[in-house]
Parts: sequence; C-alpha cells; structure tokens
Amino acid sequence: MFFIKAYVAALYLGDRVGSSLEVALMPGPKRLQLRMLQNAGPDDFTSALVTGIRKNTSDAELVRLGDRIAQLQRTINRIGRTVKGDNITLDYLPESGTRLAVNGVSQGQAIAGADFFDALLGIFAGDRPVDSMLKKGLLGQ
Repeated sequence: MFFIKAYVAALYLGDRVGSSLEVALMPGPKRLQLRMLQNAGPDDFTSALVTGIRKNTSDAELVRLGDRIAQLQRTINRIGRTVKGDNITLDYLPESGTRLAVNGVSQGQAIAGADFFDALLGIFAGDRPVDSMLKKGLLGQ
C-alpha cells in the first residue's frame, strides 16, 4: 500500500486531553486546523470527510448529521480547489457551531451542534481514525 500525506493537523483546546471522548465532553471553543501538503479538489476533500464520518458514527448519528454534512459539502464545493500550503480551520464555538475558514477567510454559514464538530474530530481522533499516529499526536499521546 502506498500512502501519501495530504495534510498535517493540529487540535487546539483549553486543556490537555487523552481521548476523543474527553474532547467531546470538554466545554468551550475548540479548533481543528489542517495545513495542506498537496493540492486537493473539492470532491476529494468531501469524499474523505464523509467516509471518515461514516467510519466513526452510528447509522442513527449519521441520519441526525445528514443535513449538516450536506451543508459542509456545499461549502467545500463553493471553495473549490485547495492548494499546498493552504490552512483549513474548523472552529467550534458553542454559541454558533462549527465555522470553516480557509487561510483565515470564513467560508459559508456556521454548522450547528457540538455533535457535528465531534463527528469531524472523529475522522482524525475517533475509534477508526484516518491515521492512528495522527490521532496520538492530536491527543498528546
């Protein structure tokens, strides 16, 4: 198998945690930031996100998240292609939800619910993360 690193990621929280459950239970703002290491089209990006969410959520959770996942997909499609060096930031703010920004410029509307941010984080730090070493790094293990 040949694996190409497409991004590096960082998780910013108010306190240090050791598991994705602790992140989910932590109140307050949270940030997941990706720095692109290669160009990516919107189809590649949305496919990876949706696949990662599906791997880390139950069928019932997936149904509850459906409209919000579609909202994220529409936003990513409007952004279009990301290029090497772009910074993609996913900020969770309890009062408004998850905001997506590319290179500091906010994109689309906030996506409601802590459960949505938790589902996104699950891609990287859930039970079936996209990369187990990345998960350990994000959680400071």
